[in-house]
Amino acid sequence: MAGKKCTAKRKYEDEHRTFLTEWESLYFFVKRNGKPFCLICQTSLAHFKASNLQHHFSSLHANIDQEFPKGTELRKHELATLKSQAEKQIQFFQKFTKRSETITLASYQLAWNIARAKKPYNEGEFVKKCLSDVVEILSPENNKLKRMVSDVQLSHHTVEHRISYINTAIESQLHSDLQACEYFSVALDESCDIQDKPQLAIFARSVSNDCVIKEELLDIVPLKDRTRGIETMMAAFEKANLPITKLTAIATDGAPAMMGSVNGLVGLCKADQTIPDFWNFHCIIHMEQLVSKSLNLDNVMKPVMEIVNYIRTHALNHRQFKNLIAELDQGLPGDLPLHCTVRWLAKGQVLSRFFELLDAVKLFMEEKDKDYPELSDLK
Repeated sequence: MAGKKCTAKRKYEDEHRTFLTEWESLYFFVKRNGKPFCLICQTSLAHFKASNLQHHFSSLHANIDQEFPKGTELRKHELATLKSQAEKQIQFFQKFTKRSETITLASYQLAWNIARAKKPYNEGEFVKKCLSDVVEILSPENNKLKRMVSDVQLSHHTVEHRISYINTAIESQLHSDLQACEYFSVALDESCDIQDKPQLAIFARSVSNDCVIKEELLDIVPLKDRTRGIETMMAAFEKANLPITKLTAIATDGAPAMMGSVNGLVGLCKADQTIPDFWNFHCIIHMEQLVSKSLNLDNVMKPVMEIVNYIRTHALNHRQFKNLIAELDQGLPGDLPLHCTVRWLAKGQVLSRFFELLDAVKLFMEEKDKDYPELSDLK
């Protein structure tokens, strides 16, 4: 028994069909968006096949050949009219689409500004009222601009949805950048919020193949019960689909959960075989604080702290000192910072501002009959 020959079916893409200009006058079809488009009933067909166009024309628009005979000027005029109407329709929809896109973009921009300013969602309605009042005053005859401002959607729910979409887009872009980077490092800071609940902030710094460095907040995760920092960090990596093989460094703060060489985050990461070798850095602020206590700076810091506390901790003295600075009008800083004993960096800020306001401080202390010879002897 002879075997049957298998003939390969020819695909439509292999035929390389194109639109023929003669179909315009024959069947009142034009090419639109890569498909044949009927000017009479505004229907699109799937393929450039003469048989399909002819069947559509003869079954739905057979009366056209009687009303507008082929080859006549009347048929040419009708074809030109239908093409003109179709073109105007396209322009109208393009204009409407552009206007709609512009209004939507304005809504997103205002929602973005509201989010960055940490304002409530219903602030959008207030902003819209302000915009309407401004347009009414500056250009009362511009009705087009008034309608566009009126059409900007800034309701409570709209602003909420806009901000949520922006957040998702930014998060997706951040994850894409980290996934495509050459290497990345992370910094972890464990702290407590205003309700005394522990949370772990994870920052990521990445470098691309063209040496573009980006640093962003990757995630803030609350720590529950006995959840360890390494578990939280790995969960954040998995959520962002980050390649752990590109991790090069981990920086931590002074929290006990981070410092331990065995049970701390760095120690657990080094013991994990799935994590490659990395550099680890620890917050040096606490080390600087210890170093500052061993330095012999009491002869400088003691009188400075006494003067600063005398000015800042008494409301009357503070007001009088600020008024004195304003009266001098020498472009001086507006106030002295209040010293914080937790961090060594605060001492540098206090000393720098104190030196800038030294003349005003000396004058103020003389008025208060407070004798500090150190203010005159800078050595």
